[in-house]
Amino acid sequence: MGAGGVESGASGTSANILTEGHPDATESIALVDPASGDYIVFNMDDDPPIVGDMPGFPGTTNVGTVDGHAVQSNPGAGYSYQYDRPTGEYAYRETFVPCFAAGTHIDTPGGPCKVEDLRPGNMVSTRDHGPRPVRMVLKRRVIFTAHDHRDKPIELKPGALGRGVPVRMLVLSPNHRLLVDDGKGREVLVPAKALTDLPGIRQRLGARRVIYIHLVMDLHEIVSAESAAAETYLAGDHAMNAALPGLRRALATLPGPLPTEAARPLFGAAAARRMLATLPAGKCLAPPDKHASLPREQERLRGNAQWVSSTF
Repeated sequence: MGAGGVESGASGTSANILTEGHPDATESIALVDPASGDYIVFNMDDDPPIVGDMPGFPGTTNVGTVDGHAVQSNPGAGYSYQYDRPTGEYAYRETFVPCFAAGTHIDTPGGPCKVEDLRPGNMVSTRDHGPRPVRMVLKRRVIFTAHDHRDKPIELKPGALGRGVPVRMLVLSPNHRLLVDDGKGREVLVPAKALTDLPGIRQRLGARRVIYIHLVMDLHEIVSAESAAAETYLAGDHAMNAALPGLRRALATLPGPLPTEAARPLFGAAAARRMLATLPAGKCLAPPDKHASLPREQERLRGNAQWVSSTF
């Protein structure tokens, strides 16, 4: 059996934190509210049992499912699932980090590489600073409920941003930011979910599961994902406030500062939609290609690198 714990907080909020599972057994752990029959399932295997079909199972309504299998590869990582009693809402969906979906090709000096194949210390081509090493790889498997679409991935069909960008289907988490031209010659970062009104871009509402992966570098960088310009991890206030405990612990292992300064102006979803509404139909959003070498004053950041991977 996997080990679990319960923590209580203020205002009737509690968090159930799953930290470990048995690597050699197919298993799931269900947390059941005996008063209502609502239950949450933590699956600890790629092919988990269906707990609701087991004889004598006391739960009646599945209100959430979490894929805890990936936690087994990192004992320091963890998943949390919070229930706010006053609102009756489960807040797991609010803890997401912007990520690439597994299968996304990232440009490197040696050619495109699937994001899941990158390792800490590998060099990635960046828009502003040339080849730069990956500092940390963040990975998470997610199983979605049927009716909660908020964090289901966004897909961009080839050419959706103009000039043949992306070159292949690009799949991102909704809050992952892409670099676009704002129509005034300025490069800005907008969340993928702000682009779903454009042709060739939609949310995968039927998605049941996804593997999300993000890259942490010395700075907030712009990298090429299927030839689309996309961000690496930015440890801003919003991202850190929404981070799971396991992610916070993983980031705390890195020496030196985290990337907290945005590489470009950041637009929220609403502001991005308003900006896009002012552009002529068919406007090319993809900025011109650009690669640069690392400025001398940023060479000092090389010493902050520590190569680790984390599942959060």
